[in-house]
Amino acid sequence: MKPGKIQRLAIDIENILNKVHSDLREFKPLLGEIEPNHKKSAANLINYLSLRSFDLRDIQRKLGYLGMSRLARAEAHTEASIKTTLYYLKMLLGEWHPVPNKYTISIKKSEKQLINNTQQLLGKPRANRKQRIMVTMPGIAAADSQMVENMITSGLDIARINCAHDDPEIWSQIISNLKLADQKIGKQTIISMDIGGPKIRTGELEKSFKVREKDVLILHKNAVTGHKAILDENKSLIRPAEVSCTLPEVFDYLKKGDPVYFDDGSTDGIIESLEDDQALIRITRTKDNGSKIKPDKGINFPKSNLNIHGLTGTDREHLKFISKHADVMNFSFVNSPEDVKELHAFLKELGVFEKLGVIYKIETRQAFDQMVPILLEALKAPKVGVMIARGDLAIEAGWNQIGYIQKEMLALCNAAHIPIVWATQVLENLAKKGLPSRSEITDAANAVKAECVMLNKGPHIIEAIKLLDEIIVNMEPYQEKNAPLLPPLHHLSSEESSLISR
Repeated sequence: MKPGKIQRLAIDIENILNKVHSDLREFKPLLGEIEPNHKKSAANLINYLSLRSFDLRDIQRKLGYLGMSRLARAEAHTEASIKTTLYYLKMLLGEWHPVPNKYTISIKKSEKQLINNTQQLLGKPRANRKQRIMVTMPGIAAADSQMVENMITSGLDIARINCAHDDPEIWSQIISNLKLADQKIGKQTIISMDIGGPKIRTGELEKSFKVREKDVLILHKNAVTGHKAILDENKSLIRPAEVSCTLPEVFDYLKKGDPVYFDDGSTDGIIESLEDDQALIRITRTKDNGSKIKPDKGINFPKSNLNIHGLTGTDREHLKFISKHADVMNFSFVNSPEDVKELHAFLKELGVFEKLGVIYKIETRQAFDQMVPILLEALKAPKVGVMIARGDLAIEAGWNQIGYIQKEMLALCNAAHIPIVWATQVLENLAKKGLPSRSEITDAANAVKAECVMLNKGPHIIEAIKLLDEIIVNMEPYQEKNAPLLPPLHHLSSEESSLISR
């Protein structure tokens, strides 16, 4: 590359660095509220936002032509990466400068910061891998201590108990079995418990029932026992199927024409009419042979602009149990920094603000759009994590957008040195049906970009844990966060190896 072009490239990098510095000065008052251990992380997050306010693609291509870093890994140590890049450009131009040594956070320290934050939240890693495996505990784990032990010896590091299911008696017995297994095999399993947040679910049913495309379904605001459609002897409809909604406040935001999704998008519908305390929904898509409507399954209204926030009364009751028994709580459906403030205040009231780790589950478009304010508020507490909850998030944000959304979430969390849990349907077919799909294997391999991978429960969960453990061990030599690594190729034959060594 000619000196003139290198000079223009150096000017572009200097302009970026100037913006990074000016933006950080503007945000300096905010940093005073951040937990001391997270101050540099919060500052680096602001640096990264400044960097990403530019379209870097042309700059990256030109840096690549020079064989230099393309700033693709700059998120965890933004200022250091920019200054180092500028230093080498100046050297190419024959301009001598001292090696830069003052940054928001150095490359080496940023790596240590994430490792320390992860260990504080998720415990020490296993000897053979850095990444942790979180597993949703089934209710039967309360009565099967051997199953719990097998899960831990197979690779489980973090046991997740979802408070949306079962009750304190079952949770207590699961925890007792976890501690018993830990004592027996000499391990310390992290206990993680979910609060439901303002999750919208189907209410009680007489019995699960199927719906098909073009069927109608009545959704009730008030708690009623739902039932399948009632037909006469000629199979003509007498009364449509009915189901209630566990969060009646949503009816204040619903409109005719709004789409509705049931059970992680397995059933789609549209609101045809609203009357009194019910909505008439026309089913627009199901599985080939129809889809089942079941109790306690999620309902999503992605276009309804729901303004529902904060801790529910049930969440507060569950948190009283969680504060005494868990290492980490998972905050479902956090939507705003105000939700984080409310949680922090309640944790202080319970006396566990310093002790209890919090993983924020990003599950809505609203949460993604406010992710930076949420992270900056979250960093006022000592132990922070984020779960990329891809099920609800894909429905709320759109299937066509979840690819770039999860990529940007990974980058933002890495910039803030916040550990990430990669969740939803990882090895789902294997856990539930005993055989993984090829795309599941690829997804699990891609998940090594996060600090933790979550498996859901299923009859074949032990096989799923074992396979995920093997995938992580095999993939970690090839990936470090968002950067590919290059160990020696496995497939080189002896002839190829001897040819290369000549």
